[in-house]
Parts: sequence; C-alpha cells; structure tokens
Amino acid sequence: MPGPAVAEAKAALTERYRAAHYTVQWGERQFTMRVDERSDALADCQRTQGVQCSAFVSAWNPRSEQQSAVVNAAAHARLLAMLKDEGYRWLPACGQDPAGQWPAEQSLLVLGIATDAAIRIGRVFDQNAILLIGEEAVPRLEWIAVS
Repeated sequence: MPGPAVAEAKAALTERYRAAHYTVQWGERQFTMRVDERSDALADCQRTQGVQCSAFVSAWNPRSEQQSAVVNAAAHARLLAMLKDEGYRWLPACGQDPAGQWPAEQSLLVLGIATDAAIRIGRVFDQNAILLIGEEAVPRLEWIAVS
C-alpha cells in the first residue's frame, strides 16, 4: 500500500492530467480531448480511420520530471521509430496545461493500438500514465508508474 507522500503525489498528478487539454492534429482538422469526457471528433476520427481504440502517448518528461528540449526531442524520435517499426499509425498531438504551469508536451494519438501494447510503450518511455480510448471515444487515464 502506498504511503501518504505517494498518494498525495498521485492525487496532484491526477488533477494535472484531468485539467490538461489533449489536442490532436487530424489532417486539416484539430480537436481537443479531456480525460473522462466523450469527444465526438475523436469518435469520428476513429471511425474514419477504421479503428475502435487508440491511445494518447508521449515520450516527453519521464516520470513527470522536466527534461531539456534536446532530451525530449530524442525521446520523441525513439517513440516514432518504435511505432513505425511495430507498424502503428498515429496522429501528431500535444498535451497542454491550460494554466501554463507545465510546458506543452509533444505527443501522439496512436490509432488501433491494444491496451497492453500502449501500456508497454508507456513503460518503455517511463511515463506515469497514458490515455486509453475505446470505441466510446472517452479518454481514460491509465496509471503505469505511480502506485
């Protein structure tokens, strides 16, 4: 069972993730998702792309520890290479703190990725959490690292 400090850290991170805006670039369109809120644009995107699930992932700022632009860019390049090697399709995305207290993070919406594969990729890049999205087009926070 986690101690009080871990529980407090997880609660604070949960609030940050829930407040964030997750923006996806889909061709000429752009749409923003929020944790636990249905997105009609996301549903349309998944339907049009022929998938029933997706995941919002990033390689930036492992364990929510800010890294330099160079380190984050290299991690993102590794994520892109991994997804390409594994045959996934993705759309460019960005996780943003609307209050501006945390810098925007380059991310991806990975189309058609299974839950276990998305979690594995999140772990490879030492992320605290990812967003899993099913056919209902409601992004759900999936904790990976903080317990």
